[in-house]
Amino acid sequence: MDGKYLRGAVRADGSRIELDGLTYQELRPLLPASQRLAWLNRSGEYSPHAYERLATYYRQLGHDHDAHTVQLARHRRRRGSAQLPARLWGYFEDLTVGYGYRPGRALGWLLALTTLAAIVFAAVPPQPVRANGPAFQPAAFALDVIGP
Repeated sequence: MDGKYLRGAVRADGSRIELDGLTYQELRPLLPASQRLAWLNRSGEYSPHAYERLATYYRQLGHDHDAHTVQLARHRRRRGSAQLPARLWGYFEDLTVGYGYRPGRALGWLLALTTLAAIVFAAVPPQPVRANGPAFQPAAFALDVIGP
């Protein structure tokens, strides 16, 4: 291994690596999280602590994007061992906001839903309460319905 550790055994077992209990003091060379995740993916059982420690290490270095990548991988790995309802909810969370680590996706979904609602309301406008009221604006109505 190319990392120093404070405690915890690192044991190579064929294609599997046991990383539970490992804490990072220094990792050389400094690789992107995607390459370090290969270690965690080779470990036998899912251990959230290994992901947390690696994310903490990247966060201490100021590499927030790498830390978020590790946390996202942790959620995805945990999802694989969950019951079906939790697994489906995990897919939904991953798709919509990336488990909270990709919040920009929420804006994309909000814009897509608002656009879809505006198209639907333009095609089938609601019936007016008064005949002499202002003209119906489907985009403004969609923003009012979809927006908080």
